[in-house]
Amino acid sequence: MQERPVVGFILACTTMLLWGALPIALHQLLTVLDPFTLTWFRFSLSALLLGAGLAWQGGWPSLSHLLRHKGLLAVAVLGLGFNYLFCLLSLQRLDPESFNVLIQLGPILLMLMSVLLYRESFTRVQQMGALLLLVGLLLFFHDRLGLLVSQLSGESLGIVLAVVAASCWACYGLAQKRLIQSVPAQQVMLVVYLACSAAYLPFSAPSELIGMSGTLWWILLFASLNTVVSYGAFSEALRFWSATKISAVLTQVPLVTILLSHLLALLWPDFARRVPDGWAILGACLVVGGAQLTVLGNGLWDYLRRRGDVGSL
Repeated sequence: MQERPVVGFILACTTMLLWGALPIALHQLLTVLDPFTLTWFRFSLSALLLGAGLAWQGGWPSLSHLLRHKGLLAVAVLGLGFNYLFCLLSLQRLDPESFNVLIQLGPILLMLMSVLLYRESFTRVQQMGALLLLVGLLLFFHDRLGLLVSQLSGESLGIVLAVVAASCWACYGLAQKRLIQSVPAQQVMLVVYLACSAAYLPFSAPSELIGMSGTLWWILLFASLNTVVSYGAFSEALRFWSATKISAVLTQVPLVTILLSHLLALLWPDFARRVPDGWAILGACLVVGGAQLTVLGNGLWDYLRRRGDVGSL
């Protein structure tokens, strides 16, 4: 890897901003589009753009090679396909800020599943980070925990759907971690996009797109291009900066969503947003801090052990 920290940082921040803005855009689109149609359009446009790019580079995947990994590919397709859908079903019931705080469970679940299935390490620092993230989630949703226990509807159902979406993403990530050892990541994504586009087509209603206003069309294009551009920036960032540092930047995504929502509310007073109280703000900070500890845990643990600061832990 050719270390160019400034370039890597800019690319990581690009991904962070795009991921932070995405739930806000999707939340607006769900007022006129159903989740199946929106998911189908996003996958279709992503498949078209990525397919054209691979064709230009001469990097189309070999069908015979892909078939050797059909089991893992099926898990990746189902994982990301259901993740997209459950994210939208959750956003129909939750505000974007709450959703992006909850979706931070995805990387934690991926790490836990990797520990169980791939025997990866999970240090005490990472365990503390995961615990801190869970405490932060409880604080962020402290005013809605009673609803979650008493009735599974509205916002409480949105919370459950976001957790399911995070779990689906973790399953996708688990399969992707193995696939990229023998199949280029872009080829895996193309297969996922094409398969999900075909799967959602029978349940979609493309006629809903016709009556949309020009503004909503721009939002739809942004939401659809977001995945291709953000993952492209993420992949490029990995060429110039360490994955751990990039992941630490990406843990700030929930804060970006909260700040963007407040900014939009200032520019357009009709923009709906949740106004968090002090406990919720503290919870959001703990979620971000816990995610950072979990991401940086291995390196921090090794550093503390070298200095002898961890004692008998």
